[in-house]
Amino acid sequence: MMFLKHSKLVSSATVVAVLLFIQVKLEFAQTPFNKVFDYENGFEFGWSVIINPDSSYSIMAGGENNFFTLGILFYHIGPNGALQYKKGYFNPLTDYYPGLSKTMKAIDNGGFFFAGASDYYYSIDVDVIVSKLDASGDTIYFRGIETGNIDGAYNHTITSDKGFAITGFTTPDYYTSTNLLIMKVDSNGNYLCSKSYGSDESDSGYTIYEISGKRLIIAGIKRYLSTNYATWIIETDSLGNVLKEKEWDSGALFCGGTSLAPGFNSKYFLEGCLDTLINLDDYPICGFVAQLDTDFSILWKTIYNDKDYKSFYIVKQLPDSTIVSVGFQTDGLSNNTRGWIAKIDKNGNQLWEHSCKFGNSTFNYFSDFEQTWDKGFIITGATNGPTSQDAWLVKLDSLGCLNPNNCFTGDLTIEISDKVEFRIAPNPASNHTNIIYNLFGKNVNAEFIITDLTGRIVNCIPVNFSENVLSLDVSQWSQGVYVCSLLIDNKKKHLARSLL
Repeated sequence: MMFLKHSKLVSSATVVAVLLFIQVKLEFAQTPFNKVFDYENGFEFGWSVIINPDSSYSIMAGGENNFFTLGILFYHIGPNGALQYKKGYFNPLTDYYPGLSKTMKAIDNGGFFFAGASDYYYSIDVDVIVSKLDASGDTIYFRGIETGNIDGAYNHTITSDKGFAITGFTTPDYYTSTNLLIMKVDSNGNYLCSKSYGSDESDSGYTIYEISGKRLIIAGIKRYLSTNYATWIIETDSLGNVLKEKEWDSGALFCGGTSLAPGFNSKYFLEGCLDTLINLDDYPICGFVAQLDTDFSILWKTIYNDKDYKSFYIVKQLPDSTIVSVGFQTDGLSNNTRGWIAKIDKNGNQLWEHSCKFGNSTFNYFSDFEQTWDKGFIITGATNGPTSQDAWLVKLDSLGCLNPNNCFTGDLTIEISDKVEFRIAPNPASNHTNIIYNLFGKNVNAEFIITDLTGRIVNCIPVNFSENVLSLDVSQWSQGVYVCSLLIDNKKKHLARSLL
């Protein structure tokens, strides 16, 4: 049993204090680790991580070899984080670049498919590359696609016909501005067709998904005047004709939405970074996650408005309906970066967030993640390791903690007129915990209400004014996140939430 954190709350006689806590079954043995992987003493950046059927991990990274040629790297990692083998895909006269987060995906035969870009040394030509690997990372095919334009792939999706739809950028006739690219290839990587979208500004597609009716949803950016970014989403039919599109230009001078993910009930989740200088008290740049409906209208938006610049690379909705995103956090003073993970509930309420680094590294980025069998998270990215910039693999527990004993930071505080306090301890705990409270002699009608994240009431416990400790048996509770509320005089008001 593991509760989220200790909190001290203060409230008036008609206000409820709210505390989040989490229970984790003890039989799920969680073993966090923090590992780096080098190829040939060059630099590496992990962009995709996949959990294999035997609980091992496969990482797709970009990096360089001993001849300073850029290529694609494949690492096979054991369940405990130990390197089992690594492979590189290089060409002496060409640099290869992987796409962005989740650029490699698992396919039906136990192998993998990825898309990226190639840059031939003696030409200005840049082409999309596609490759299929077997389960061991050996090449089934690896080919470039010549269209006569400068093309590059950032991401792809597996289509219903077992082919692949790719998005990225294209520069028709070698103009300086780029257009958003959609390209289709068959299951063998053979080129089928492509189409570009955009106008005089520079446009790129970052994520792509196929939905019902073979329609495609693509999210990316439009960049005006080199620094003014606008978030852009389009939906096309199976032939690439635009059915609808939406653009947001909310003062994002340096960044915009970068990733889209499908959610439950025909909803989508958009994430990225946003310039919030629209309001005078806002910090310059912050991360956001927004839920969209089928018309791409924003239903809610969670903004991480902080002096430390925060941005995400990828967002996912988990089976329990919560939403997790990973990216990086930049210190507002030193510009040092740390890998960053954050979790919100299905309504956009913040549950927890953490930052992480490798040793004393000042360069740390999370780029992709998967939820593991024990409800934890396996995350890849890049950090400064023993040799140089290395591919990074981090295993966190279900609370997003690398070190559970040194994970919970910050207190939950509610502005009040009359003091009321309660806290939960031990926290973390197993089998039982205690609610420790102090109403300071108030003769009021009070009770603790415990609910899960769906709002289902798990327990209602009247407050005994002759005591100040309530022992709570949680050994039979299901794994999950719970909210403990102090209800006073039958009135409840959510004023704050705890953060990890």
